[in-house]
This record gives sequence, C-alpha cells and structure tokens, in this order.
Amino acid sequence: MNVSGKKLELLAPAGSKRAFYAALNSGAEAIYLGVDKFSARRQAENFSLDELDDVVREAHLKDVKIYVAFNTIIADGELDSAVESLARINNAGVDSVIIQDWGIFKLVKEYFPELKIHASTQMNTHNLSMVKMLEEAGASRITLARELAIDEIKEICGSTGVEIETFIHGALCFSYSGQCLFSSMVGNRSGNRGMCPQACRMSYKLLSAGKKDEVWPTPGDHILSTKDLAGINLIPQLAQSGVSALKIEGRMKSPEYVATVVRVYRHAIDRYFADPDGFEVSETELDELREVFSRGFTEGYFKGIKDDRLMSYFRPSDRGILLGRVTYLDVYTARLGLQINRELCVGDEIEVWVSRGGRVRNKVEKLFVDEKQVECAPAGSKAVIIIDEKRHKINTGDRVFRVHNERLIQAARAAITGGSAQKTPIELSARVEIGEPVEIAAHVSGRPNEAARVVSDLKRKKASDGRSPKPTSSRSSTGSAIRSMRPRRGISGSEKA
Repeated sequence: MNVSGKKLELLAPAGSKRAFYAALNSGAEAIYLGVDKFSARRQAENFSLDELDDVVREAHLKDVKIYVAFNTIIADGELDSAVESLARINNAGVDSVIIQDWGIFKLVKEYFPELKIHASTQMNTHNLSMVKMLEEAGASRITLARELAIDEIKEICGSTGVEIETFIHGALCFSYSGQCLFSSMVGNRSGNRGMCPQACRMSYKLLSAGKKDEVWPTPGDHILSTKDLAGINLIPQLAQSGVSALKIEGRMKSPEYVATVVRVYRHAIDRYFADPDGFEVSETELDELREVFSRGFTEGYFKGIKDDRLMSYFRPSDRGILLGRVTYLDVYTARLGLQINRELCVGDEIEVWVSRGGRVRNKVEKLFVDEKQVECAPAGSKAVIIIDEKRHKINTGDRVFRVHNERLIQAARAAITGGSAQKTPIELSARVEIGEPVEIAAHVSGRPNEAARVVSDLKRKKASDGRSPKPTSSRSSTGSAIRSMRPRRGISGSEKA
C-alpha cells in the first residue's frame, strides 16, 4: 500500500523502439510494451521476441522495469504458441506480464511460477471482491477499471495488500473497462484480440426503429467518442489513496507524445513528493499535454463524472490548443491575419475551425508581425501567415488551433535520441596473475546486486623454452556478462510445454 511520502511508480507505454527510448530517457520507472502476438495493441509496431532481450537489458541498466502486455483473449488452438512465447518472455528476464485471459493466468502460474502477473484493466476489476480473488489467485498487481472514483480506489487500496495500479492519462474507452464488442461487429476486428478499429471515434446518427427518415437530435456527430483522461491535478489524491503505480495510456501514440507526457508527469510527481502542501500544476504543463495530443481533457470517473462532460462529440481526434482567431483573409495574396493569445513560431501547424465548411490546416512557413518577417510572434500580437491556397471558406472570427508545436516536438525528439539521457556508470575490476586465469568483475554503480564475473577458460602452460606464452583472451566478454546481469529463467515444473 502506498501513502503520501512513499514511492509512486510512473508507468509509460512503448509501442515502438523509439517510444521505448522516449520513455526510458524521460523519467519512466517502468515501461509496458507488447510483442509480436497476443498484445491488445497488435497494430502498434511492437517488439519481436528477439528484440526483447536487448530492451530488457537496456531498461534494467537504468533501473527501469519492463512489463510485457500479453493481454488478449486466446483461443485453444493458440495455446501452444502462447506458452512458447511466454517461455521466451520469461527467459528474457522481464519484470511481469500483463494478462487478461484467465486461462493464460493459470498457465503462467503452472509453468512460470516465478514470473509476476499483473491483472490487466481488461479483467474489469471494479470492486474489492474481484481484487481479493485476483490476489488469492496469485496476481502481484491489479490494474483497476478506469470507471472507479478516487474514493472507491482508496477503499480498495486500504483493504488489500496487493499492488494497485490505475490509469492517469490518455484515451478512455466508451465500453466499460475496454470490454468492447462493437468494434468486431462493425469492423470485423475485435478489440479483445488486439485489433480495435476505434469504431467509437466514427460519426453516427440515431434513427427511430422502423423510421429511417426520423433522425433523433444529438449533441454532435461523434456520439460515442470520449475525451482523454488527464489526472495530473489529482496526483496528491491518488498518492494518498494508496495506489502503487500511475499508468499512461498510449502504445499507439507517437514517441514524441510518450516523451512529452512522461516528462510532464515525472516532474509533477517529483514536485508533489518534495513539497506536498505546495503542489500545483502550471498552465504551461497543461498546454504541453494538450498540444502533444488531446481530444479535450476530463478528470472523468475519478471525479464521478458520468455525463456529457466525458464526451468529445465534435472532435474524435487531436484538437490541439486554441491559439486565437482570424482577423482577415486576403484571397489575392493568401495572407491570413490572426489575433493570437499564445506565441506562434515558424514550423508550427495551425488548423482553422471554419464556421461553415470544415477545417483548414496549414504549416507556418513564413510569419510576419507589423510587416516584418519574424521567427516567432509573441502572445497578444497580430500575426500574419501565408496559407497554401488562396481561396478557402475562412471567415473573420473563426477559431484557430495550433495542432503542431515545432519546439515542443524537437525537445521530445532530443529525449528520444538520448539528448537528455543519463549514462549509467559501471564499475570494473580485473585480477591478472601470471599463470592464473584472468578474472574480470563488473557491477552497476550503487547496485552491487546487478553484477557479473568473467573468468577466462584457458589454462596457461609454460612454453618449451620455459617462458610464459602470450596472453590469449577468452571468448567471454564484459559485454555478454553485463547482458546477463539478471538471471534468466526457464520453464519449471513438469516441462509440459
């Protein structure tokens, strides 16, 4: 159980290798990812089983945990393949597997009892009885259903010894705890099999049964599309509720999204534990979260919100951040005048929400203030840009959103490529004695348990002339030793698989 002052794990998504580095270099304490099969995000780039060894090694060298999402439902004909994949995952030294299927839960406990199991949010765990059952079955952590309020989470955490995890940021499913059957009905692609086509983000009309011409009025065309969860302001309440981990959604999101969201939440969590009474979230941080991806934010079920405030009826995709309004459009020169309330820079992309005719998107290639070309226009100024086409249905007063912040994205890319990465110090020692094997020992500084020792396997003999032969290095290496700093695990028990 976690209370204020104790560690609160920040868990980040990685749908690709670049997203993995984004999370690793931005402050995540654990990363969850999927492999080629049996992942609820099969459409992500994901990781091959061959890549998993290196990913785990790199993460563990930075003291970051790796959880493998093995969270689809699995058919009988796939069980042999599933167990083979689990054996490879287990042998890679991952810190846990995230599971939805009860049959797979049983197989992991039978064949790989030392491999920790995290119960997926798709297990629909929304009450204490379910938590207790999972705890007795051997789950080491439970990801609660997103539909619980903070008071309900606190009550559960206070009544169990198992680790409790909750989502704090990202997309919300319209279906309860992600248990969606609609996607397989309209798109023949089941979300429970990792192939969600996001049918909830499409536009629909409500028709009266048997009366196709009678259309019911709705708040907007996207009547099943939810806003995105943003619980950053609730970090104090969630920490005090007793949760052990805060999870960011987004294995289908860009690496830049991962880098930005992880960085913002990392700083916020650290500030809270450094000064709980003085904790607050800046408007700049909220703007960065909005700009990297947002359908509009909600604190949702955490606050007991179960009505229209959860929904994004008009925009099922990224909406960016409100930048200002149109002051004029010169259709002959393609000059678009803007009154902006935030800084705008060359390289940014804007989207005009046209009152009649949809939306117009444009990249800022040239920017003017007071007839002078500038790199950035300050907040409060009247800026002018050149749009791609002269004739649009843009009107004075139309709202303008920034949907790409070039400087924010470049900062995120610096983290992905290691611009802000911290190096991990390794301490090495060697023992060399004439006539004896060479011995090299290594460990991660400050973590003596993560260590390796290499001894040459060549026996030294004196040459016929009485001189010692020239040293010959062993095939072993410190590189391979460091890769094996964490013990590998194999199938236990009866080896039925």
